[in-house]
Amino acid sequence: MDFKGTKGNWLESENKVFSTNGNAICSVYDNQDTTDEYKPMDEQEVKANAKLIAAAPELLETLKLCSKMLSLNKSKSYAEIKVHEEVLRVMNKALKQSSLAID
Repeated sequence: MDFKGTKGNWLESENKVFSTNGNAICSVYDNQDTTDEYKPMDEQEVKANAKLIAAAPELLETLKLCSKMLSLNKSKSYAEIKVHEEVLRVMNKALKQSSLAID
C-alpha cells in the first residue's frame, strides 16, 4: 500500500502546512472564533500541531526504513519482533487512513 497524499517534503508557516512544490496541505486553527463544541487551543499548541503535520512524510519514510531494517535482521529477539510488529501496525494504519482520505 502506497501513500496517496502529496509527495515530497512539507513545510509549516504561520500554522499552515505546504508541500515544497507550493500545494496547500492544511491550516491548523486555534478554534478561538467559533461557537462549536471544540475547545480553543493556545498559539503554542496550534504551532506544535502544524509542525507535527508537516513532519508526517518524513516520519512515514522513517517508519518504512525501520521496517526494512528490522526485516533484514533474521535472528530477531522477542523485543525486536514486537517493535517490528508495532512499526508495521502504525505504518499500515497511516497508509490505510491516507488511502481512505483520498477515495
